[in-house]
Amino acid sequence: MERLLHATAPEPRFWAIAVRDDTITITSGPMHTPGTARHIPCKSAAAALQTAEALVAQRLKDGFQLASSPRASTLDVEAERALLSDDLSGWLVFADSLMEGAERVRGELIALQVRAARRERGTIGLTKTFLKDHFDALVGSELGAFHKQVFLDWQFGYARTARIWSSPHSAPIPDVIGAVLQSPACRFLQRLEFGSPGGEGRYDTALRTLAKSSWPTHLDTLVLGNFDVQAAKILDSAWPRLESLASLMPVAEKLRVLELRAVLNTFGKGLRFPKLERLSLKPTALDARLVNDLQSLEVPELKHLTLSCESQPRTGWDSWARLLRQWVTLTKLESLDLRNQPLAIELLELLGEAGLKLKRLDVTGAVRAMDADRLCALAPILRHVQLVIGDAPTLAKRIQGVFPHVDTDEVEIKKPKALPKRKRRDEDEDL
Repeated sequence: MERLLHATAPEPRFWAIAVRDDTITITSGPMHTPGTARHIPCKSAAAALQTAEALVAQRLKDGFQLASSPRASTLDVEAERALLSDDLSGWLVFADSLMEGAERVRGELIALQVRAARRERGTIGLTKTFLKDHFDALVGSELGAFHKQVFLDWQFGYARTARIWSSPHSAPIPDVIGAVLQSPACRFLQRLEFGSPGGEGRYDTALRTLAKSSWPTHLDTLVLGNFDVQAAKILDSAWPRLESLASLMPVAEKLRVLELRAVLNTFGKGLRFPKLERLSLKPTALDARLVNDLQSLEVPELKHLTLSCESQPRTGWDSWARLLRQWVTLTKLESLDLRNQPLAIELLELLGEAGLKLKRLDVTGAVRAMDADRLCALAPILRHVQLVIGDAPTLAKRIQGVFPHVDTDEVEIKKPKALPKRKRRDEDEDL
């Protein structure tokens, strides 16, 4: 039994009740919100139905009316954001409303994934089978035609992440973008990734297409260059090229996270990303033109920066140190990730007093045990920084006591248990 009622005065509200076995679930709240759910256990299934009928009759007397349409299509942006907080009860209510309307299949998937989130036995396998059997119905026929080029990360009936890739023998990424963004499965899409650009070899056309597309409400993360680096080396395939991000300016205010891994010699002059909080740069080379473009980049809300490149700057670290000092001063930068960056210690030495404002510094794989003395010499400007060094026990010993906040990935090695004395004596006799 499921009933959905609503009242229009003095404030538009809804009241929904559902009976499953011997439990009553009541959800209520302002219209266009997921509402608040509470569960009432009863002695039996018959008692639950009888109690529910009485509660419905009472609400009808109070002025509520039976709803003629599902609430799923009327959720506003704030209500959708509340669902993205992953409140399981809210998702169950949303699933019930979908099953009352025309999206019964999606409602069933949400219910299955809620059960999986609660770790009910067998639900993960059931979810995989359900997705396979109903994929076209869930994503729509247009996206279904590109299913080999799109990977979707499903969570509670919808895709939170979509990764698009291309090859010389498949459709280019720009042709697939529209099918992804318009798919009903991407209503709650938060992260969009571009993998191999295929025969085109660059992302410029894809970015122009993306900027002109209807942007999903919750999409705030863009990743360019999500491909297997090791596989690319084995196949000797070129990294994708990226000349400029200027074409993204129409949607720049929507981005909070931007990750770039490409042949990135330039970035674009005078660009502004007003809400960007995380920037990850993983170019093939640290070119002088790139740092010049970044010096004109406006990112007032930037909090986390990742810089990773196998090669050293062609003009030295001086210009990059000036860029970091600029961002530390003009932005909210508090976290710097130099993971696996060769000779990153040189950049830290040039960073100077700007290091005092950082809260977190990741030098995993970038600082070796032989650099311990140079790292300790930076203690006055990094003493209050949370230092992440990864699995480096020798380095951890050498800097112990100098940096009070150090995170490591050390694994405790357990010694084999000693054999009982009698057994050892027997083994000695055998020898």
